[in-house]
Amino acid sequence: MQDPATILRSIGSKVTPARVHILEVLASESKPLTASELQVKLDGDVDPVTLYRNLDLLTEAGIIERTHTHEGTAHYEFMADRPHHHHLICTNCGQVEDVEECHTADKEQVVLKLSKKFNSIRTHKLEFLGTCNDCISR
Repeated sequence: MQDPATILRSIGSKVTPARVHILEVLASESKPLTASELQVKLDGDVDPVTLYRNLDLLTEAGIIERTHTHEGTAHYEFMADRPHHHHLICTNCGQVEDVEECHTADKEQVVLKLSKKFNSIRTHKLEFLGTCNDCISR
């Protein structure tokens, strides 16, 4: 992982202990976290208002990414040094697996041709929902 202070400086952001700690925790995780899960892992070092403000700032800067599960809950994931990817999510237990393959360029063109109000696509998010092996074997 890149140094959090360097990442924050690269976007012209102030380097604060809260921002550094948020980035360190998210970078150490293997799956996206909800704000509540992140709050627990921060051990009370960052108050909730500061956490949400920083999540918004870091998301807007592209350092972290906000995704939503099938339940509609926002999850946050460190993206500063990770390639674009998608998720496979178990609808029973919530287990998440990264899917590195992304072959959507042709599909984006189809979507644009069908659109009546858009002429470009900046990015996309794709989530696959299913049942993990652990839940099937229960």
